[in-house]
Amino acid sequence: MAMRPREYRVMFEIEEDYWWYQGLRALLLELLARYAPDRRTRILDAGCGTGANLQLLLEHGDAVGVDIAAEAVEFCRAAASRPTARCSPRSSSCPFRQFL
Repeated sequence: MAMRPREYRVMFEIEEDYWWYQGLRALLLELLARYAPDRRTRILDAGCGTGANLQLLLEHGDAVGVDIAAEAVEFCRAAASRPTARCSPRSSSCPFRQFL
């Protein structure tokens, strides 16, 4: 079930500074250091939302974001700070399709 469309705007506006998202990215950094130290890993961000975590993942490998909500994907693609983020509302366009 997707979130309410207006919630994506809220998420997009607060995800850089809100404590929960900052804590999640700190945990991601620890996991990336342990399991993807060479920065050549293919990473799937399933449920990428508006894309802030995807930006972090892109710094550690070839990351692809997928979300079922078109609103989330629009925010992810529109974010100027995330120009290389690749998101798709359809899993069929995802290079990790065999795992979905």
